[in-house]
Amino acid sequence: IEDQEYLRSQLPSKDLVCFVANGSILPRKDGASDKAMNRKDCVLFSSPQSLEVSFNLPNRGTIYGMGIQKGVSLICGGGFHGKSTLLQALEVGCYNHIVGDGREFVVSDESLVKIRSEDGRNVQNVNISSFLNNLPTVNGLVTKDTTKFSTKDASGSTSQASSIVEAVELGSSLLIMDEDNCATNLMYRDTTMAQLVSKNKEPITPFLARVRELYDDYGISTILVIGSCGSYFDVTDTCIMMDNYECKDVTNEVKAIVSQNQKANYQLTNITDNKRDNDSDQDINKALVPFRFSKRFPVLHSLKPGHGKVRVTETRRIAYGDIREHENDKGNETDIYNKTSNTNTNSNNNNNDNNGTNNLIDLTAITQIVEKSQTNAIVESMRVLMHSSSSDTGLISLMNLLKKLDEQFDLMGIDEILENNDFKSN
Repeated sequence: IEDQEYLRSQLPSKDLVCFVANGSILPRKDGASDKAMNRKDCVLFSSPQSLEVSFNLPNRGTIYGMGIQKGVSLICGGGFHGKSTLLQALEVGCYNHIVGDGREFVVSDESLVKIRSEDGRNVQNVNISSFLNNLPTVNGLVTKDTTKFSTKDASGSTSQASSIVEAVELGSSLLIMDEDNCATNLMYRDTTMAQLVSKNKEPITPFLARVRELYDDYGISTILVIGSCGSYFDVTDTCIMMDNYECKDVTNEVKAIVSQNQKANYQLTNITDNKRDNDSDQDINKALVPFRFSKRFPVLHSLKPGHGKVRVTETRRIAYGDIREHENDKGNETDIYNKTSNTNTNSNNNNNDNNGTNNLIDLTAITQIVEKSQTNAIVESMRVLMHSSSSDTGLISLMNLLKKLDEQFDLMGIDEILENNDFKSN
């Protein structure tokens, strides 16, 4: 554990966001198991020579493996060649692993957030205008305000846009995505379709137009598994190919393809209203409206369920009070924010369970929750916040609130804070 934590802490010294040790066992025994595949049944990880780095660990000594640099990195390759397996290993690289897991020395930036689309998720007051703007109007009125976007049933694109903005607002410096579970219309725009649906009728600015800006202006790196959209070649710093479970550095090949095919640019011609016929690709980048997000300021007492208990029912499910008694009290859903904001809770869907009495917080899409103890910690944190007697509730951003909560957990522990009702947000 000491070596893993040390290794993770040393990533910034080499401008890395991830490291995968040579000899790591990345595939799992099967889809329903988290146990490592038998060594004789899999291909052990081996770094391409061009990406190989080394670290001198306190106990293990020198270790070699692949370093993924800060910036925009792609993982490409044919279907079933190991792209998603590598990404899934990186996804949990922010955690320490037990001996025998096979991924003991696969480490990632601890602020890493896995981003995906999630049809039907609940979104509240998130500023997604960097991705969706200029929506259709009815009688001259805009149907949705995307600077304070709220819905109980988000689409694939709005759910993913919300998750990206939430992660940025809470300080993540590494986003990872798998094209397989992303919203296609938020990832890129097809040139053929753009000939029919003109740029002034398309309200979506795809992630393709933002990914470079997120790193250049905000220092937020992205690792993306991509299998069908070569347009991302134009914006990548590093491209890794998984070929028959072997990892190869194909960055130079990708740059050659881009150089030889200038038409394979990332189609900002069709996704910006400021494009002029004689604009270069660089001009198009500058013409984009800058990425923006807004902070949210929680009203802490509104976290209280009113009636019923808050409890963890499954690893990624929380039963939150009683719906019917809520309706008797309020008659509608309580808005827990008094100002525009974002939060890094990739999923907070609320659904009825089988008997229709419990309000469920469904965290199924947050695959970085791997143990029930994590969900218990979420519930305990909510209890601390909802019982806070702080007089400045609604005046502190969610980011600063959670930072303060984390500091006090480290100093006092959850049990003591709960017992003494001693959380101080200022």
